Amino acid sequence: MKNRITILLIASGILIFCQSFAFNDNPPALNNIVDVTGISDSLNQQQNIDKSIQQAILSGNAEALASYFYSTIDLTIPEVQGSYSKAQAEFLMKNFFSKHPAKSFSIINEGISGSEKSRFAIGTYTSTKGDSFRVYYLTKEMSGKNQLTILKFE
Repeated sequence: MKNRITILLIASGILIFCQSFAFNDNPPALNNIVDVTGISDSLNQQQNIDKSIQQAILSGNAEALASYFYSTIDLTIPEVQGSYSKAQAEFLMKNFFSKHPAKSFSIINEGISGSEKSRFAIGTYTSTKGDSFRVYYLTKEMSGKNQLTILKFE
């Protein structure tokens, strides 16, 4: 008789435990799990921005590239180095692309720099005239958007 009561008590406990999950969308063991949806969305957005920047460089499209410039950008291209406004940097890139039309552009390395809100890429740009440049750029989350803050063609 004692064995039956013990079994009934154990079964009742298991039943009560299982029912607690039926009325709770998040079982107690899962309440502290971090929602990574926002993190993966941010990563996908950054990857899309990186691809758009890379496509703008490959196509020699200064206007498309400038759409990712922060209000001021550290720009280095042949014979030009400094901090420029978005409009000035776009003009300088148009001039660069007209003198060195794109033949190819490939990324060698990319990743996170410092904080999770900064990303870098290093690549090689080759012009139709045979000139080759090492390219480095850095994007940061500024004002809620990922923007280019450094761009170098060396």
